[in-house]
Amino acid sequence: MYIEKDSYGGFLPLELHNGTEYFSDQKEGCISRYNSGTTALYAAILSLGKKRVWAPYFYCPSVWSAFHSEWLSGFEFLPYHVGEDLMPLDILQGEDDSVILVNYYGILDQQVREYVKGKKNIIIDNAQAFFCPPVMEKGILNVYSCRKFVGVSDGGYLIGQDQVRPELEMSYSGDQIGYICKSVELGTNAVYKESVEHEEALSVERKLMSPLTTAILKSADYSRIESKRARNFEFVHEKMAPYQQLKPEAVSTHAYCYPLLCKKDYRRALIEKKIFVPTLWKELIVPEFEGLPEYKLSANCLCLPVDQRYDVEDMEFICDKIIGLMQE
Repeated sequence: MYIEKDSYGGFLPLELHNGTEYFSDQKEGCISRYNSGTTALYAAILSLGKKRVWAPYFYCPSVWSAFHSEWLSGFEFLPYHVGEDLMPLDILQGEDDSVILVNYYGILDQQVREYVKGKKNIIIDNAQAFFCPPVMEKGILNVYSCRKFVGVSDGGYLIGQDQVRPELEMSYSGDQIGYICKSVELGTNAVYKESVEHEEALSVERKLMSPLTTAILKSADYSRIESKRARNFEFVHEKMAPYQQLKPEAVSTHAYCYPLLCKKDYRRALIEKKIFVPTLWKELIVPEFEGLPEYKLSANCLCLPVDQRYDVEDMEFICDKIIGLMQE
């Protein structure tokens, strides 16, 4: 927490528990703090310095937009497909290439570790797997996003050896965190539009992590967050396993959501029941990808919330509603 050193008195500031960040066990030279996972990814690409970068089609469109921005001019980005197992299909990595490997939904911890064995110039995107331990091998960098797991308005980490730290301005989030504060009193639905506007603005900024976000991240109860998410995830998995179409078994304690791949899309019906699930990513629901895993995942995978706001009773309610829709 920021404390004025040259004056005394005045009003009391926001008080937060002065604890430790989740990745406090990392050596300071191996961790960098940025305003978003996309900025951390930008720094990772610069750190590896390979002019050709392989990245998946099945990826956030704002990240693909960042690839073609002035920030990364001089780099060539080559798209690759993923298979039914969510792992890369058609990469031909040369010595002058790096690869972005995504831990989709946060359920591919073991598969990712197996893939990177003996390899270099790999960026592991753990934006959906905050609690997944980083791979600390030379030539491997790990990217994390905070906002999917903790109530902050910005925040991303880059963890690994031999980092290049671009000269960036400090981010200040006091004017940006208003929608999160409002959500405490009004609920998240009431400020959804503000959150989307903030997301769009953040996606084009390249800055360091704000002091306010750093303070909040030091105050978070990570043991509670991780255990509640794991318990909710395990309950949903047990309940929905008979209906699951996803090839890799959805078992994880680090997941952003529970990915339920269905035979058809139930999102509109769920919205009517006030169960909101994101689409990752609607840009791929086009004829060009029809018949490919990316199309099926984008069109029919329900990213069910399992975060720390909810209890097992909430998970049972959501599961029962989905099962009811499937049986209609």
